[in-house]
Amino acid sequence: MKKTIQFQILILFLTISNNIVAQVSKGSKEDIALRSPQESYEIEPSIFRNAYLNKDLPKFSLTDINGEKISSDNLKGKIVHINFWSISCKPCIEEFPDLNRLKKKYEHEGVVFLAFVPESDEKVRKIIAHNPINYIVIPNAENYYQQLGIDKYPINFFIDKKGKIAEVTEGVISTTLLTLNEKGEGMMSLSSNSKSSSFSNFDILNQIIIKMINQNN
Repeated sequence: MKKTIQFQILILFLTISNNIVAQVSKGSKEDIALRSPQESYEIEPSIFRNAYLNKDLPKFSLTDINGEKISSDNLKGKIVHINFWSISCKPCIEEFPDLNRLKKKYEHEGVVFLAFVPESDEKVRKIIAHNPINYIVIPNAENYYQQLGIDKYPINFFIDKKGKIAEVTEGVISTTLLTLNEKGEGMMSLSSNSKSSSFSNFDILNQIIIKMINQNN
């Protein structure tokens, strides 16, 4: 009788142990899936984002910090990342290393990287002299900011080869959480969730560009 009870306890212990191992393994696989660049995601809507998503990029013709003309018409047929920042925006400047990583990773894929800034080239040069950014920097873009209604920073536009705005992000996304929706797909949300996983700003921008490259090939 005593041996029978001991045997039953052993079986119960092994069953519980196997369930714990299975749950840990499942959790690890879910975490890997969440962090896969191919994972689908959805950014929470906003009035600004909805106003531009899937719309044509408003036309512009400006001069970059090196005196070269940059026009929206010249960007057709290319994937473009536009970062809108300001010299008064500390998080924007702190984001530069992430942006430089993106450019280094994807410039050979033919992706164009632009950094618009409303202030004068003189003021901008003083900032980037100590905080390098490897994008094509376009100063004196105040009128374009007003046209777009940009009054907070940073904002990122991701433009497809047809000149459509395929994605919009607002702010530095280091605190954004990726959560699972009912279909098990990733959903970027600013609200906390028990099934959430924190993503860095670079992670999200990187995923968006990978998705665009895949869709435009």
